[in-house]
Amino acid sequence: MKDISIEFTELVEKQSDEFIKKIFCKLDKKIIAKSLKTVDPKIPYMIFKNLPENDSEEIKNLMISAVRIEEIEAAQMEIVNIINEEK
Repeated sequence: MKDISIEFTELVEKQSDEFIKKIFCKLDKKIIAKSLKTVDPKIPYMIFKNLPENDSEEIKNLMISAVRIEEIEAAQMEIVNIINEEK
């Protein structure tokens, strides 16, 4: 089974800006923040450029807090599932 962090990264990278905007604007900011804790910095950039500035700043602030790896993986899996359902 593929590491969820790698699967999350690969899945987000393949999406258009329009699709990212559609999906991530609907998601809870805490889930987004958790999902971005362990990924390549290009992934948060892809997401932040497609969100309103206020939302991006809130997510960046939420990313500062400590989170268990299990919570990060659960957030990433939730987003992978949502993206796969939307496709």
